[in-house]
Amino acid sequence: MARNDNPGRLPAAVLEGAEPRVITQKRFSTRTRFELGDSDFAYRLDTEGSSRTYRLEYAELSSDRETLVERNAWWRNVGMLWMLIGVVSAVIVYTGEHKLRLPIWLWLGMISYGVYYFKVIRYQIIPAERCNVVIIDDATGAEVIRELESRRAAQLRQRFDYLAADEHPEQQRRRIEWLGKQGALDANEVSARLLQLNAMAGAHALAAERREQDGDE
Repeated sequence: MARNDNPGRLPAAVLEGAEPRVITQKRFSTRTRFELGDSDFAYRLDTEGSSRTYRLEYAELSSDRETLVERNAWWRNVGMLWMLIGVVSAVIVYTGEHKLRLPIWLWLGMISYGVYYFKVIRYQIIPAERCNVVIIDDATGAEVIRELESRRAAQLRQRFDYLAADEHPEQQRRRIEWLGKQGALDANEVSARLLQLNAMAGAHALAAERREQDGDE
């Protein structure tokens, strides 16, 4: 397995791939846009009153995953305030007229609190060194995560999946095991690489022993 002469970059043939794939998401006032190229991707997140954009290589993404549930606290606060006003108004009416009435404030408060409870945005978050990649947790979000994970694994393999005769076997072993933990290699691939590494180490040891014997003669 040959080592990439320049592990920091992808070959020109990869960089000159097909047109980037674009995936967009929308949930209430939140929008995301992913422009997936061969070696990196452009990411844009628009929320109410803010916008940010990044361009990241797939290898920059972490294997960790986080979740976030977002509700608008304004609806909760307004709803509780209106419900409190409604309860106080109902008590005043009942005290003065001995009639139980549900004022409009109470209904408005219940509706507002219902908006707070049901207007939910769930996110999946992939940490990266320069930003957190925020993905709306829906069917399209699952597709985005699959694409990012697949392209990240391919980029990690392209950069770090090699065996080199001039590198210490223990360092190579750690790199292979790291690739397995990152999901770039499955268990069978890790086992195959380690067997190949052991065979290389055995061959080098045998060659060194023969050279030593030849020298003694």
